[in-house]
Amino acid sequence: FATLNLTTVENAWWGIPAGQTFEITFSYLGRLPQWEARLTPEMYKLAVPSEDAQDLSVDVGSGPFKNFPHYNTKGGGIDAAK
Repeated sequence: FATLNLTTVENAWWGIPAGQTFEITFSYLGRLPQWEARLTPEMYKLAVPSEDAQDLSVDVGSGPFKNFPHYNTKGGGIDAAK
């Protein structure tokens, strides 16, 4: 986690004016083997890659949690279940 105080620059595409100051916290979502080990067998099958599970850079390739935990944050694709 990292918390920063930042000031916006103008971004016409998103309609953001320059000069707004705010505090934001960033977190990086990555796979956590200790958390994965505590999942129920049913959830483990959904949330942990079926191939190369020991390689923490590998994401889930299919199913309701495809690409977990690296979801696209622009435009969504994240529903209530995720």
